[in-house]
Amino acid sequence: MRFEARVKFVSGREKRYNRKTGNYETTGGRVDYRMADVTDVGLEREQLLYGTVGIDAITVRLKSPVTADFDFLEIAGERYDPKSVKTYRNRQTIEAVKAQ
Repeated sequence: MRFEARVKFVSGREKRYNRKTGNYETTGGRVDYRMADVTDVGLEREQLLYGTVGIDAITVRLKSPVTADFDFLEIAGERYDPKSVKTYRNRQTIEAVKAQ
């Protein structure tokens, strides 16, 4: 297994409207970076877990578990929402789906 993908774990960020600029701005939050092994879930497993195919689900494997709570994760600029987080002794597996 190669832990070559840089994964960004984000928690507590909110978008608020700024009346002066007229744009939404992201405020607060905590960001944590980890190197991980990221793989596609596969068609058969997508059908089994989510009941449909083509939803862009991934599996993220980490050497050391993320102990802090996180709301979503980003990989190569794409946002993913976690569906399940399993922690084994000193490793962690996260099943995530691409955010809409």
